[in-house]
Amino acid sequence: MLFNSFIMKNLSQSSQALPLSNTSNNSFANLSLKVIGLGLIGIIASCTQIIEIDIPAHEPQWVLNGFIIADENDVDEEKIINFPNEFLVSRSQSIFERNNIEPVDNARIFITDGNGNSIATSQAGSQGPYRPLANYQANQTYRVRSEMPNGDEGPSIQLKTPKKIDVTSSSIREGSRQSIISLSFNDPADEENFYFIGLIQEYIDTLWNGDVFRDFGSVYFNILHPDFSSYYESDPFFPNESTNKGVLSDRSFNGQSLSLEIRIDDSWWGGERNRGDYYVVLVSMGKDMHQFMLSFYENWYNDFGPFSEPSPFFFNVENGLGTVVSGTRSIIHIK
Repeated sequence: MLFNSFIMKNLSQSSQALPLSNTSNNSFANLSLKVIGLGLIGIIASCTQIIEIDIPAHEPQWVLNGFIIADENDVDEEKIINFPNEFLVSRSQSIFERNNIEPVDNARIFITDGNGNSIATSQAGSQGPYRPLANYQANQTYRVRSEMPNGDEGPSIQLKTPKKIDVTSSSIREGSRQSIISLSFNDPADEENFYFIGLIQEYIDTLWNGDVFRDFGSVYFNILHPDFSSYYESDPFFPNESTNKGVLSDRSFNGQSLSLEIRIDDSWWGGERNRGDYYVVLVSMGKDMHQFMLSFYENWYNDFGPFSEPSPFFFNVENGLGTVVSGTRSIIHIK
Protein backbone atom coordinates (compact mmCIF):
# COMPACT_ATOMS: atom_id res chain seq x y z
CA MET A 1 0.00 0.00 0.00
CA LEU A 2 2.80 2.42 0.88
CA PHE A 3 4.62 1.56 -2.38
CA ASN A 4 1.42 2.11 -4.42
CA SER A 5 0.90 5.51 -2.78
CA PHE A 6 4.50 6.44 -3.61
CA ILE A 7 3.92 5.54 -7.29
CA MET A 8 0.70 7.53 -7.56
CA LYS A 9 2.34 10.52 -5.86
CA ASN A 10 5.20 10.45 -8.36
CA LEU A 11 2.72 10.18 -11.22
CA SER A 12 0.97 13.29 -10.02
CA GLN A 13 4.18 15.23 -9.51
CA SER A 14 5.47 14.22 -12.98
CA SER A 15 2.26 15.41 -14.59
CA GLN A 16 2.43 18.81 -12.93
CA ALA A 17 6.06 19.33 -14.00
CA LEU A 18 5.37 19.09 -17.78
CA PRO A 19 5.17 22.36 -19.82
CA LEU A 20 1.62 23.58 -20.54
CA SER A 21 2.53 24.49 -24.14
CA ASN A 22 3.09 20.87 -25.12
CA THR A 23 -0.41 19.49 -24.55
CA SER A 24 -0.15 16.36 -26.74
CA ASN A 25 3.15 15.33 -25.26
CA ASN A 26 1.77 16.02 -21.81
CA SER A 27 -1.22 13.72 -22.39
CA PHE A 28 0.99 11.00 -23.86
CA ALA A 29 3.38 11.22 -20.91
CA ASN A 30 0.51 11.03 -18.42
CA LEU A 31 -0.90 7.98 -20.19
CA SER A 32 2.50 6.27 -20.30
CA LEU A 33 3.14 6.89 -16.64
CA LYS A 34 -0.30 5.60 -15.71
CA VAL A 35 0.28 2.42 -17.71
CA ILE A 36 3.67 1.92 -16.04
CA GLY A 37 2.13 2.56 -12.62
CA LEU A 38 -0.69 0.10 -13.18
CA GLY A 39 1.84 -2.44 -14.38
CA LEU A 40 3.92 -2.06 -11.23
CA ILE A 41 0.81 -2.39 -9.07
CA GLY A 42 -0.06 -5.59 -10.92
CA ILE A 43 3.44 -6.95 -10.35
CA ILE A 44 3.24 -6.17 -6.62
CA ALA A 45 -0.18 -7.78 -6.34
CA SER A 46 1.03 -10.87 -8.18
CA CYS A 47 3.76 -11.34 -5.52
CA THR A 48 1.18 -12.06 -2.80
CA GLN A 49 1.48 -15.69 -1.72
CA ILE A 50 -1.04 -17.62 0.35
CA ILE A 51 0.48 -20.32 2.52
CA GLU A 52 -1.81 -23.03 3.80
CA ILE A 53 -0.81 -24.61 7.11
CA ASP A 54 -1.93 -28.15 7.72
CA ILE A 55 -2.47 -28.40 11.49
CA PRO A 56 -2.30 -32.01 12.67
CA ALA A 57 -5.42 -33.42 14.25
CA HIS A 58 -5.55 -33.13 18.04
CA GLU A 59 -5.30 -36.43 19.86
CA PRO A 60 -7.08 -36.02 23.22
CA GLN A 61 -5.11 -36.98 26.31
CA TRP A 62 -6.31 -37.78 29.80
CA VAL A 63 -5.95 -34.89 32.27
CA LEU A 64 -5.71 -35.22 36.06
CA ASN A 65 -5.85 -32.14 38.31
CA GLY A 66 -6.10 -32.14 42.09
CA PHE A 67 -4.52 -31.70 45.48
CA ILE A 68 -3.81 -33.56 48.72
CA ILE A 69 -3.89 -31.69 52.02
CA ALA A 70 -2.42 -33.36 55.09
CA ASP A 71 -4.18 -32.41 58.32
CA GLU A 72 -2.01 -31.85 61.37
CA ASN A 73 -4.28 -30.24 63.94
CA ASP A 74 -4.27 -29.71 67.67
CA VAL A 75 -8.05 -29.31 67.80
CA ASP A 76 -10.87 -31.80 67.43
CA GLU A 77 -13.62 -29.85 65.74
CA GLU A 78 -15.30 -31.63 62.85
CA LYS A 79 -16.75 -28.44 61.41
CA ILE A 80 -13.27 -26.99 61.08
CA ILE A 81 -11.30 -30.06 60.06
CA ASN A 82 -13.71 -31.46 57.51
CA PHE A 83 -12.89 -30.45 53.95
CA PRO A 84 -12.27 -32.48 50.79
CA ASN A 85 -9.15 -33.46 48.93
CA GLU A 86 -10.27 -33.18 45.33
CA PHE A 87 -9.33 -34.66 41.97
CA LEU A 88 -10.92 -34.12 38.60
CA VAL A 89 -10.43 -36.16 35.42
CA SER A 90 -11.03 -34.67 31.97
CA ARG A 91 -9.87 -34.91 28.35
CA SER A 92 -7.59 -32.39 26.68
CA GLN A 93 -8.91 -30.24 23.84
CA SER A 94 -7.45 -28.59 20.78
CA ILE A 95 -6.52 -24.93 21.15
CA PHE A 96 -9.20 -24.16 18.54
CA GLU A 97 -12.03 -25.80 20.48
CA ARG A 98 -14.30 -23.40 22.35
CA ASN A 99 -16.37 -25.85 24.37
CA ASN A 100 -16.09 -26.10 28.13
CA ILE A 101 -13.89 -28.88 29.41
CA GLU A 102 -16.21 -31.67 30.49
CA PRO A 103 -15.40 -33.73 33.60
CA VAL A 104 -15.11 -37.48 33.09
CA ASP A 105 -17.38 -39.63 35.24
CA ASN A 106 -16.82 -43.24 36.35
CA ALA A 107 -13.05 -42.88 36.66
CA ARG A 108 -11.16 -44.19 39.70
CA ILE A 109 -8.50 -42.58 41.88
CA PHE A 110 -6.09 -44.81 43.84
CA ILE A 111 -3.72 -43.45 46.48
CA THR A 112 -0.90 -45.47 48.04
CA ASP A 113 1.83 -44.57 50.52
CA GLY A 114 5.58 -44.70 49.98
CA ASN A 115 5.61 -48.46 50.64
CA GLY A 116 2.85 -49.20 48.14
CA ASN A 117 0.14 -49.75 50.75
CA SER A 118 -3.35 -48.64 49.76
CA ILE A 119 -4.43 -45.45 51.54
CA ALA A 120 -7.61 -44.43 49.74
CA THR A 121 -9.70 -45.30 46.70
CA SER A 122 -12.55 -43.35 45.17
CA GLN A 123 -15.90 -45.10 44.95
CA ALA A 124 -16.70 -47.03 41.79
CA GLY A 125 -19.28 -45.40 39.56
CA SER A 126 -18.87 -42.00 41.19
CA GLN A 127 -18.89 -38.67 39.42
CA GLY A 128 -16.15 -36.07 39.62
CA PRO A 129 -14.69 -34.32 41.40
CA TYR A 130 -13.38 -37.40 43.17
CA ARG A 131 -12.64 -37.22 46.89
CA PRO A 132 -10.77 -40.28 48.19
CA LEU A 133 -11.06 -40.00 51.97
CA ALA A 134 -7.95 -40.72 54.03
CA ASN A 135 -5.95 -39.40 56.94
CA TYR A 136 -3.08 -37.87 55.01
CA GLN A 137 0.04 -37.14 57.05
CA ALA A 138 2.65 -34.38 56.83
CA ASN A 139 6.10 -35.09 55.38
CA GLN A 140 4.94 -38.34 53.76
CA THR A 141 5.25 -39.69 50.23
CA TYR A 142 2.09 -40.63 48.34
CA ARG A 143 1.41 -41.94 44.86
CA VAL A 144 -1.76 -40.89 43.07
CA ARG A 145 -2.89 -43.14 40.23
CA SER A 146 -5.96 -42.76 38.02
CA GLU A 147 -7.90 -45.34 36.03
CA MET A 148 -10.15 -44.30 33.19
CA PRO A 149 -13.74 -45.54 32.62
CA ASN A 150 -12.56 -47.79 29.77
CA GLY A 151 -9.92 -49.39 31.99
CA ASP A 152 -6.97 -47.44 30.58
CA GLU A 153 -4.25 -46.34 32.95
CA GLY A 154 -4.49 -42.58 33.35
CA PRO A 155 -2.10 -39.93 34.66
CA SER A 156 -0.22 -40.62 37.88
CA ILE A 157 2.24 -38.85 40.15
CA GLN A 158 4.34 -39.40 43.24
CA LEU A 159 4.56 -36.44 45.60
CA LYS A 160 5.49 -35.56 49.17
CA THR A 161 3.43 -33.50 51.58
CA PRO A 162 5.16 -30.57 53.32
CA LYS A 163 6.40 -30.82 56.88
CA LYS A 164 4.12 -29.95 59.77
CA ILE A 165 4.27 -26.27 60.65
CA ASP A 166 6.36 -25.84 63.78
CA VAL A 167 4.29 -23.35 65.80
CA THR A 168 6.29 -22.29 68.85
CA SER A 169 3.87 -19.89 70.55
CA SER A 170 0.45 -18.27 70.22
CA SER A 171 -1.46 -15.73 72.31
CA ILE A 172 -4.12 -13.03 72.04
CA ARG A 173 -4.34 -9.51 73.39
CA GLU A 174 -7.98 -8.42 73.33
CA GLY A 175 -9.13 -4.81 73.20
CA SER A 176 -12.42 -2.95 72.97
CA ARG A 177 -12.05 -2.19 69.26
CA GLN A 178 -9.07 -4.25 68.13
CA SER A 179 -7.60 -7.58 69.17
CA ILE A 180 -4.12 -8.79 68.23
CA ILE A 181 -3.13 -12.44 67.87
CA SER A 182 0.60 -13.13 68.18
CA LEU A 183 1.82 -16.25 66.41
CA SER A 184 5.38 -17.58 66.10
CA PHE A 185 6.57 -20.49 63.97
CA ASN A 186 9.77 -21.84 62.43
CA ASP A 187 10.24 -21.93 58.67
CA PRO A 188 12.12 -24.89 57.08
CA ALA A 189 15.26 -23.79 55.25
CA ASP A 190 15.42 -26.55 52.63
CA GLU A 191 12.64 -25.26 50.38
CA GLU A 192 10.66 -22.20 49.32
CA ASN A 193 7.47 -22.06 51.36
CA PHE A 194 4.19 -20.22 51.19
CA TYR A 195 1.70 -20.06 54.05
CA PHE A 196 -2.01 -19.71 53.52
CA ILE A 197 -3.47 -17.87 56.52
CA GLY A 198 -7.10 -17.65 57.58
CA LEU A 199 -8.96 -16.91 60.79
CA ILE A 200 -12.05 -18.56 62.23
CA GLN A 201 -14.00 -17.70 65.36
CA GLU A 202 -16.45 -19.77 67.35
CA TYR A 203 -19.95 -18.38 67.91
CA ILE A 204 -22.09 -19.49 70.83
CA ASP A 205 -25.82 -18.74 70.98
CA THR A 206 -28.53 -19.97 73.31
CA LEU A 207 -31.69 -21.10 71.54
CA TRP A 208 -35.23 -20.44 72.78
CA ASN A 209 -35.36 -23.87 74.40
CA GLY A 210 -32.12 -23.32 76.29
CA ASP A 211 -29.91 -25.41 74.03
CA VAL A 212 -26.48 -24.01 73.26
CA PHE A 213 -25.79 -23.58 69.55
CA ARG A 214 -22.14 -23.53 68.43
CA ASP A 215 -20.95 -22.55 64.99
CA PHE A 216 -17.83 -21.21 63.29
CA GLY A 217 -17.37 -18.29 60.95
CA SER A 218 -14.50 -16.48 59.27
CA VAL A 219 -13.20 -13.19 60.62
CA TYR A 220 -11.77 -10.05 59.00
CA PHE A 221 -8.13 -9.49 59.84
CA ASN A 222 -5.02 -7.71 58.67
CA ILE A 223 -1.34 -8.66 58.69
CA LEU A 224 1.29 -5.94 58.37
CA HIS A 225 4.08 -7.84 56.66
CA PRO A 226 5.75 -7.01 53.31
CA ASP A 227 5.45 -10.60 52.05
CA PHE A 228 1.75 -11.02 52.90
CA SER A 229 -0.82 -10.63 50.13
CA SER A 230 -4.59 -10.97 50.49
CA TYR A 231 -6.52 -13.03 47.95
CA TYR A 232 -8.61 -16.21 47.53
CA GLU A 233 -12.28 -15.24 47.54
CA SER A 234 -13.50 -18.78 48.00
CA ASP A 235 -11.51 -21.88 48.81
CA PRO A 236 -11.56 -25.45 50.11
CA PHE A 237 -9.54 -24.65 53.24
CA PHE A 238 -12.61 -23.39 55.13
CA PRO A 239 -15.96 -25.05 55.82
CA ASN A 240 -17.77 -21.79 55.07
CA GLU A 241 -17.26 -18.80 52.82
CA SER A 242 -14.35 -16.72 54.09
CA THR A 243 -14.31 -12.96 54.20
CA ASN A 244 -10.61 -12.47 53.76
CA LYS A 245 -7.41 -14.44 53.89
CA GLY A 246 -4.07 -14.42 52.19
CA VAL A 247 -0.70 -15.96 51.58
CA LEU A 248 2.62 -15.22 53.23
CA SER A 249 5.88 -15.91 51.37
CA ASP A 250 9.02 -16.85 53.30
CA ARG A 251 11.34 -14.88 51.02
CA SER A 252 12.38 -12.54 53.86
CA PHE A 253 12.63 -15.14 56.66
CA ASN A 254 13.63 -18.37 54.90
CA GLY A 255 14.89 -20.88 57.46
CA GLN A 256 14.22 -18.54 60.37
CA SER A 257 11.62 -18.06 63.08
CA LEU A 258 8.84 -15.57 62.39
CA SER A 259 6.70 -13.69 64.92
CA LEU A 260 3.49 -12.59 63.25
CA GLU A 261 0.77 -10.21 64.43
CA ILE A 262 -2.77 -10.79 63.19
CA ARG A 263 -4.87 -7.68 63.81
CA ILE A 264 -8.62 -8.12 64.20
CA ASP A 265 -10.99 -5.18 63.89
CA ASP A 266 -13.88 -5.85 66.31
CA SER A 267 -15.73 -2.59 65.68
CA TRP A 268 -17.45 -3.62 62.44
CA TRP A 269 -19.77 -6.05 64.22
CA GLY A 270 -21.91 -3.13 65.38
CA GLY A 271 -22.82 -4.77 68.66
CA GLU A 272 -21.99 -7.50 71.08
CA ARG A 273 -22.08 -11.09 69.91
CA ASN A 274 -21.66 -14.27 71.90
CA ARG A 275 -18.27 -15.01 70.47
CA GLY A 276 -15.90 -17.72 71.54
CA ASP A 277 -12.29 -18.59 70.82
CA TYR A 278 -10.28 -17.90 67.68
CA TYR A 279 -8.68 -20.53 65.44
CA VAL A 280 -5.85 -19.68 63.06
CA VAL A 281 -5.71 -21.81 59.90
CA LEU A 282 -2.24 -22.30 58.42
CA VAL A 283 -1.55 -24.27 55.25
CA SER A 284 2.08 -24.83 54.33
CA MET A 285 2.69 -25.28 50.61
CA GLY A 286 5.48 -25.14 48.08
CA LYS A 287 5.70 -22.89 45.06
CA ASP A 288 3.96 -25.45 42.83
CA MET A 289 0.82 -25.51 44.99
CA HIS A 290 0.87 -21.73 45.36
CA GLN A 291 0.81 -21.37 41.57
CA PHE A 292 -1.81 -24.08 41.26
CA MET A 293 -4.14 -22.40 43.76
CA LEU A 294 -3.83 -19.07 41.96
CA SER A 295 -5.12 -20.73 38.80
CA PHE A 296 -7.67 -22.70 40.83
CA TYR A 297 -9.32 -19.52 42.13
CA GLU A 298 -9.16 -17.68 38.83
CA ASN A 299 -11.39 -20.42 37.42
CA TRP A 300 -13.52 -20.96 40.55
CA TYR A 301 -16.74 -19.47 39.15
CA ASN A 302 -16.72 -21.21 35.78
CA ASP A 303 -19.68 -23.37 34.79
CA PHE A 304 -18.00 -26.64 35.71
CA GLY A 305 -16.09 -25.47 38.77
CA PRO A 306 -12.45 -24.58 39.35
CA PHE A 307 -11.08 -27.45 37.26
CA SER A 308 -12.99 -26.47 34.12
CA GLU A 309 -10.03 -24.70 32.55
CA PRO A 310 -6.53 -26.06 31.86
CA SER A 311 -3.68 -25.29 34.22
CA PRO A 312 -1.70 -22.55 32.43
CA PHE A 313 1.62 -22.81 34.21
CA PHE A 314 3.00 -26.36 34.33
CA PHE A 315 2.18 -30.06 34.22
CA ASN A 316 3.81 -32.50 36.64
CA VAL A 317 1.99 -35.81 36.14
CA GLU A 318 3.13 -38.87 34.22
CA ASN A 319 1.28 -40.59 31.37
CA GLY A 320 -0.90 -37.61 30.55
CA LEU A 321 -1.49 -33.98 31.40
CA GLY A 322 -2.40 -32.16 34.59
CA THR A 323 -1.15 -30.89 37.92
CA VAL A 324 -1.40 -32.57 41.32
CA VAL A 325 0.02 -30.76 44.36
CA SER A 326 0.06 -31.11 48.14
CA GLY A 327 0.00 -29.01 51.30
CA THR A 328 -0.10 -29.48 55.06
CA ARG A 329 -2.74 -27.76 57.17
CA SER A 330 -2.57 -26.88 60.85
CA ILE A 331 -5.31 -25.29 62.94
CA ILE A 332 -4.11 -23.46 66.04
CA HIS A 333 -6.57 -22.88 68.88
CA ILE A 334 -5.92 -19.39 70.27
CA LYS A 335 -6.77 -19.24 73.97
